[in-house]
This record gives sequence, structure tokens and C-alpha cells, in this order.
Amino acid sequence: MVRATHGVAAGAWYFEVKVLHLGSTGHTCLGWATNMADIDMPVGCGEYGFGYRDTDGAKVHMNWRNNYGHEGYGKGDVLGFYISLPDGERYEPEVHLNNKGKPFLVQGQDALARVPGSKICYFKNGVSQGLAFEDILGGITQLDRCILCPTSTTV
Repeated sequence: MVRATHGVAAGAWYFEVKVLHLGSTGHTCLGWATNMADIDMPVGCGEYGFGYRDTDGAKVHMNWRNNYGHEGYGKGDVLGFYISLPDGERYEPEVHLNNKGKPFLVQGQDALARVPGSKICYFKNGVSQGLAFEDILGGITQLDRCILCPTSTTV
């Protein structure tokens, strides 16, 4: 998993990436994740990540793939990533990091609090692939965890 440089706590946010090269064996799972997501795992492999796969356009959460996009994406495609977190700052847990970079919650906080009305949508070449996830976990705020996650080569 690759961390971005900025996080978002509330509001509506959108960014795009262009897939430049995957190589003959490269694959990606791109998406959003909370600051509690395991940086050693692809986005969508746990409860704190929400991914979009290249091979079949599936959405991924908690290691489960579900049909989503009409088809996968690849070289030359421009992908859009939209997130809406109404009042999201109310649901963002306060996280402290230890010396190995692993996140820990402040005592008494709920890492699985959901943000009512929140949603994630992905786009391929300007076309919405539909609603991927709704009422998502608070703390999805980290564009710092808003993930570009190549499996074996660059995006």
C-alpha cells in the first residue's frame, strides 16, 4: 500500500490517476482506506480499506470481491476516486502511532464507527461505475491512506 501526502476528514473529495503502465504481470487495486488500514496489505484486504480492482472492475472490502464496474481497467485509462464524508470529522478516531508505525486508538474510541450518508464512487474515463460503498467507516479521511496500491509494478 502506498500512502498519499494529505488526508481528508469531511466533505466531498475527488482525484484522478492515469494508468501509465502495468507490464505483462502487473495488477492494481486502487481506492480509499482509513488510517487504521494495514500498510503491508493491498487496499480492500481488511475492514479499513475499500478497493477497486483492475482485472475485473470488482470492488473489494474485507477480502471480498463483489461485481462492480462493467469491466476492469488498464493502460491509458483515467480513474476517478470520489468520497463523500458528511460530518466525517465527528467520526474520525484519534490515532497515535508507536515506534514501528502501527496505528493505535486512544482508549475508549470506536474504530468501526460508520459515517451516516457517506459514500465512495469510482470512475473510469469519466464514466461513473456506480455507488461502490456507503455508510463507510470514519477515518477514511486519510488520503494519506487513499491508496495507489500496485501489486507488482508501477501505475
